[in-house]
Amino acid sequence: MKAHLSDEELAEWLRGCAVEAESHLRECADCRAEAEALRAAIRVGRQWVGTRAERNQVFWMRQQRLIRERIEHRPPGFLPRGLVLATAAVVLCVMLFLTRSPRPTVPAGNDDADNVLLQQVESEVAQDYPSALAPAVLLSQERSAALSAGTAPNLNRTNR
Repeated sequence: MKAHLSDEELAEWLRGCAVEAESHLRECADCRAEAEALRAAIRVGRQWVGTRAERNQVFWMRQQRLIRERIEHRPPGFLPRGLVLATAAVVLCVMLFLTRSPRPTVPAGNDDADNVLLQQVESEVAQDYPSALAPAVLLSQERSAALSAGTAPNLNRTNR
């Protein structure tokens, strides 16, 4: 036989969800007594709540009168807290959306660097060829000069 039922297993049994606890309760007198004590406590609790919840007509009429008195005695300028908070939130959002952020300022001192860069770009544009091809252009100029002088080696020759 299994050891005694845990509190969780008893709770499941009371809710009607633990089928395996039924067989254990048939065999174990200690667990059966504990389960019956729990059922009795629940029954007493339900009765106590039921009697406390039952109120006569006089009680409810008195509650209604007290609520009306509280409503009538509110100060004339009274606003519910939620309304005040909601209004403040809307005003804050409107202020955030309507304010303009200042434009970022350009730090001083970049004029010299800008002028140097502009001069470099202008010199690159003025050239007939990109600066990356300068070595090839130099070789081409030397070859042209050598060909015109007639001293250039024949590069088109093939070995046979």
